Amino acid sequence: MKKAASTARSTKSPAARIHPLPARPRRREWRFLLPLTAVVEGSLPDGSKFREKARLDNISSGGAFFQLASGIVVGSKFNLLIDLPKAATDGKKIQLKVGGKAVRLERPRQKGKKQGVAVRFGKGFGFIAGLKK
Repeated sequence: MKKAASTARSTKSPAARIHPLPARPRRREWRFLLPLTAVVEGSLPDGSKFREKARLDNISSGGAFFQLASGIVVGSKFNLLIDLPKAATDGKKIQLKVGGKAVRLERPRQKGKKQGVAVRFGKGFGFIAGLKK
């Protein structure tokens, strides 16, 4: 059996009748816009080692975003030594050491600037207390 066609017309425009699903957030964790300093150490694609200071743009339990001058590629593995705020450590100098892998790179917005690096943290981490810069 065929259904009878509806003779009623909608007064709304076709676009008004479309109800798109809300966009799903890509991130699983909350991001914190904390201006934390860090040292990034790892290997470049040619096998040479690098060590560079960076300032985190944001951080979450799963990763971070920062700028680097070193020429890493997606998939590069490295360690971050993140200086924790003294207000959170009772005035003590404590660093969080965490490994990670570059999962996304952003080209520099201006020539000669650093590239943006999104890192996904690995499972292991540790704390280092009382080190000097």
